[in-house]
Amino acid sequence: MFLLRILLLIVLIGLIVYINNKKQTLPRNYRWLLIAAIICIIIIEIVTSSVATSFLQGLMDGLTQ
Repeated sequence: MFLLRILLLIVLIGLIVYINNKKQTLPRNYRWLLIAAIICIIIIEIVTSSVATSFLQGLMDGLTQ
């Protein structure tokens, strides 16, 4: 769980840096993506249990199919 949280933070920071390098205002898609990433981090912080782990595993399995 700890590594997953760090990975999400790295992705979030990378996305912000990428957008800043483009020197554009935030498009609506990126804004929703940032909000979704922040919500995921908050959920992981609140629910650090096997339930959250199995939920994320199911989500990743669903995304890869």
